[in-house]
Amino acid sequence: MFHPRGFFISLLFGNLLLVAVVLCAGFLVIVRTIEHRASHLTERFQEQLLVMVQSNLQEAWPNVEELIDQYCERYFKELDSRLTIIDAFGHVLGDSETTADRMILRLPPDRPEIAAAMSGKRGEDTRLSSTVNIAYRYLAEPVIKDGEVVAVVRVATPVAKILEDRRMFVHGVWISFVLMLFMATLLSLLLSWLWYKPIRLLNSEARRLADGDLEPSAPVESPLEMAQLSQSLETMRRTVSGQLETITRQRESLQTILRYLPDAIFAMNQSAEVIYFNAAAKKLFRIESATERPFLQGLVRNAAIVEWYLECRRTSHLAGTLGSKIERKEIDLFGRKHFLELEFVETENGSKKDAACLLIVSDLTEMVRAGKMKADFVANASHELRTPLAAIRAALDNLSEDVYDDKDMLDKIIQIVDRHVSRLAALIEDLLALHGVEDEAAAL
Repeated sequence: MFHPRGFFISLLFGNLLLVAVVLCAGFLVIVRTIEHRASHLTERFQEQLLVMVQSNLQEAWPNVEELIDQYCERYFKELDSRLTIIDAFGHVLGDSETTADRMILRLPPDRPEIAAAMSGKRGEDTRLSSTVNIAYRYLAEPVIKDGEVVAVVRVATPVAKILEDRRMFVHGVWISFVLMLFMATLLSLLLSWLWYKPIRLLNSEARRLADGDLEPSAPVESPLEMAQLSQSLETMRRTVSGQLETITRQRESLQTILRYLPDAIFAMNQSAEVIYFNAAAKKLFRIESATERPFLQGLVRNAAIVEWYLECRRTSHLAGTLGSKIERKEIDLFGRKHFLELEFVETENGSKKDAACLLIVSDLTEMVRAGKMKADFVANASHELRTPLAAIRAALDNLSEDVYDDKDMLDKIIQIVDRHVSRLAALIEDLLALHGVEDEAAAL
């Protein structure tokens, strides 16, 4: 599994790689320069020795035996170079590396440097010495007296000495390179830490915001880009804090509204778990305690309501669209008949934890009973209205011209009409009182 590296590690490795590349390039250039310089200095020293011996012999010639002995036996014994002096006929007059009994009396004429020097020019060659079996760089210079070559001075420097000088210089460069790399590593670590510090602070701030901690923190003041990013995070924190406060207020207001609604409300998530129910639901269905995220059938202990809810949910699921349904049912709750209006509503929600559907139960029992009482009252009032009206009608029908002469009969009819008119007035007062009660209920 891939695990991303931290920015600090990447930054450190990047700095180390950059420093290592620069140091390696510089090291190669320096090594080549030093090797060339070491070879040049060794060769220059060899030339200086050659010129010194050649000039001294040329001035003292032919009285050079003592001078040759001094050079071969004393001076060149302390040096890493080999001095050989040959006369014009190829006889060896002196050699600093070979004793007299082992010295070759006459050098072969095929030595390139000697042949060049015999012709009056400087000769040079690099080869393995047949006497000491060591690779040498030979450099020969003619000794000229009265315009003729009288001798040849040859200085040989071991190739191993030249390479050793080069290795010594390179070894010193290697040590310097390692020390520079170590110091560069420490410097890269320090610089990476300094560059990473504001990023680490911003990362800590972002993580704190992601965890919900919206308290303000100290801003990053440098560099400029990090300071701007810190200001952006602070702006985002204030925006999120304000939005959360608004959402909290709205949620509290919504919960207050739901808490005091007269209708029982149940909210279920996609897993059919009840995630919310209000006080009206608790009162209507006598819910005393509930486990965390129960199912509806664990709270509403009525098979008709639960089956109706499950059927609505199945129908909506099969249809593949957001559904809603309203139905009124007469249901027996706790030994008493209730007239309930059931409403099923699905909501748009992509989260599995939030509300996916609502079940709203409105208790219409009192309203239905009041309506029935009203209907009964109207029926009774209608019946009661017929009786006085019929009596008044009969009394009026009995009125004739003869009645006016019969004072007792007229008084009796007037009493009947008056009694039934009073009865009608009382019924009208009851109807007006009922209408007033209904207006007050509607206003509430």
